[in-house]
Amino acid sequence: MPPRLQLASPHHLGNPARIVARLSLTASPSHCYYRRGYSTGGPTPSPSTNSSAPKDTLASPNNGPSLRKKVDLHPAPRKPTAAEVSTTPPKPPPPAPSASSNQSVASTEKQNIADANPETEQASAIRFAIEDMQKATQHGILAPAPENAGTVRRLLHQGIQLFKFYIRGIKLIGVHGKTVRAIRKRLATEQAEGKESRMTRWENQFIKTYNQDVKKLVPFLLIVLIIEEIIPLIVMYAPGILPSTCILPSQLERIHTKAENTRKEGLKAVSLLLKDVKVEDLKSLVAGGLKSFDSTMLKELCRVFGQASWGPGMLARRRLERHLGYLKTDDALLAAEGKGIRLSVPELRIALWDRGFVVDGVAESALRSKLANWVDSANNKEDADRLQMVLKCAKK
Repeated sequence: MPPRLQLASPHHLGNPARIVARLSLTASPSHCYYRRGYSTGGPTPSPSTNSSAPKDTLASPNNGPSLRKKVDLHPAPRKPTAAEVSTTPPKPPPPAPSASSNQSVASTEKQNIADANPETEQASAIRFAIEDMQKATQHGILAPAPENAGTVRRLLHQGIQLFKFYIRGIKLIGVHGKTVRAIRKRLATEQAEGKESRMTRWENQFIKTYNQDVKKLVPFLLIVLIIEEIIPLIVMYAPGILPSTCILPSQLERIHTKAENTRKEGLKAVSLLLKDVKVEDLKSLVAGGLKSFDSTMLKELCRVFGQASWGPGMLARRRLERHLGYLKTDDALLAAEGKGIRLSVPELRIALWDRGFVVDGVAESALRSKLANWVDSANNKEDADRLQMVLKCAKK
């Protein structure tokens, strides 16, 4: 049984604080129960405030030293020492990508772009049309829009100016017709008077271009009146439909570039078809003329000479026969006029294109030399000799 706690009477103790002190000394810790409230979150009292508190009060368990050690859950990385840095070999550079990997990456990027932009061709056609009109305006072919014009008014102005340009081109074909009739009348008069009638190369080229424009006039006029907006697409995919008088300068550059690329592809294809044929055997190969070639070779030769390659082989043969006949007449005219010494650089390029030459990046002196060598070798020769010259160039 626990011992009883005997308290003195209040008049013997006198002060309540002495009663608390005697309780703390007399009562057993195991049988003395007391309650104490703990404050949390309050400010820590300053030493000046605690100096007035009695010395016999119980100490708070939070005031004592902490028994747990602070654990760093995210330690910083250890820095290497100077010795480790000096002995650690440097990392080798990453291997450079190979050509095949670059090509595969490029093809993948192109495919992704094509998949993301299904209307790339249409967008490029619109961009080309805008660039064509801007360059034509800079060269004074089309009148510029007013400076204060809005978007709608500017587009309307450009459409009207482009329509006027096509109408002027169509009228110009009629003017060229008068010139062609005058040339033919002069030749007929000279023949009737018994004089030597000879057409110059410029007149021959002029009549040839006029005849081509007349054939293209009716379909092009229908396109202008019905669907003028598809003319940029025609320039990209079917430039042969446009008359020469209705082509803007920048459009003409793209037409020539596309024809040059087609000519290069045709020469490569002809070279592959003749890979088993020796150069000395070409004369016997062309002895029979165009009839000795199959339809594949005929179509590739049409691409080399800048002719249309669609249709059956018989149609391609007719195109080549007509073109070789033109070259025979043109070679005779060039030989009579100094082998093209008076031709300008654009005229030189066209003359060599007609003969299957690639002229991209060739200097003017080399162009004149090539044309002179061709005239020397092909003048007064047969079509088989001209075919042999073209096939020999393709074999190189």
